[in-house]
Amino acid sequence: MTMGNNIRERFGKGSKGSGWYSFDQKGVHFIGLVNVMDIKEGGLGVLGREQLEWLENDLKNRSSSTPIVLFAHVPLWTIYPNGLGHR
Repeated sequence: MTMGNNIRERFGKGSKGSGWYSFDQKGVHFIGLVNVMDIKEGGLGVLGREQLEWLENDLKNRSSSTPIVLFAHVPLWTIYPNGLGHR
């Protein structure tokens, strides 16, 4: 077992893929994304198709009035300066 697996087993129970997750607290939906798994030298991390599909599924039944707090290791505007797209 690698060090990353030990940390996720201890602190990331219930997370998906490489550690992303979401939860609700007092009417607010919190989303934690992992965008540092595939960092290349001179570049930034990416979210990847699996995580983006999970995110879309996680949000599809949320009301547009639900407050959302989204966090990631690398600020998303540096990776996706034109946005993630809207469907």
